[in-house]
Amino acid sequence: MNGRYAAVGVALLVVVAGGIVGVLSTGDGPVDVVDSVLGNDSASDDAGTGDADGGSTDGGDGGSGGGDAASDGGSTSEPETEFAFAVRNIENCGQTCRDVTVELTNTMDSPATDVEVNTRITTDGDEIWSASESFDEVDDGASKTETKRVKLGYFDAAKVKQNGGTIRIKTTVAWDGGEQTFSETRKVA
Repeated sequence: MNGRYAAVGVALLVVVAGGIVGVLSTGDGPVDVVDSVLGNDSASDDAGTGDADGGSTDGGDGGSGGGDAASDGGSTSEPETEFAFAVRNIENCGQTCRDVTVELTNTMDSPATDVEVNTRITTDGDEIWSASESFDEVDDGASKTETKRVKLGYFDAAKVKQNGGTIRIKTTVAWDGGEQTFSETRKVA
């Protein structure tokens, strides 16, 4: 019976030690990995601003995407947009958590109905966070502001770190008259 306990103890030790060695081999502890991914370091200060054609542009404050951003696709004309999308505030809600406030503005000359906003954050093709929000109607010129909690677990933070700290944020706005996508790639760790 003591041999069985010893074998289980050795197996548990190997699993725990392997996890510790994996974390230490990156030069960071679990808190460092999660903090760097969620923006507690200087890498998050270099945030890009998404544009409507799927590329990314540089912006200092994560400002509005869409028609307000210059395209990185080589075109001199700005893409026509029906909505503007902007990150208004990011607040720390814990070691692995951020409350992100965004604003969606209808820039059309008419109301948009049955509006659905879907956001996905991926790293190396793996989804690490997603959320959606629906609005019955967004009047022309009107804005909707929402705050969503983005909380990553240790393993998702480690995926981001393993992918060189790069994430892709894709927000799609669909309404009864069309669809518009804002996409941005950020280096966060």
